[in-house]
Amino acid sequence: MTLTDSSVAALLDELMLLGRTVRADVARADGAADGLAAPLVGVLWALDSAGPVRQNCLADKLFVSESVLSRQISKLVAAGLLERSRDGQDGRATQVVITDAGREALSAAMRRRFDCIAPKLTQWSDADAAAALGALRKLRSSLSQ
Repeated sequence: MTLTDSSVAALLDELMLLGRTVRADVARADGAADGLAAPLVGVLWALDSAGPVRQNCLADKLFVSESVLSRQISKLVAAGLLERSRDGQDGRATQVVITDAGREALSAAMRRRFDCIAPKLTQWSDADAAAALGALRKLRSSLSQ
């Protein structure tokens, strides 16, 4: 079973449109109540998921340059949402870790995003959501290879 070129092109188009739509909704949600900018929320989310990690590993996970991530981390450290600590295995290296305040800020940001997206899904059933999740997970897995 193979996909036709037109099916691949249609998937790519839909992914581009979905990405734009989600980014616009996220920007609206993150802008509410002077929330954190989307990239900073992404850093918090990644650290909350991964635990303490070296900055270069986090940059790889987020697909950003180390210099971009360094500026983002500096902002989050200054806001008390992240901390830098020495790497237990290599005293020359540092790790970044999310603080309790960072977890609270992440939770608030995710709540704003949920409140922005949920009303748009009122016509969806749990079965619709499960089908979409299955397809998205399969697509992400395929694209990650």
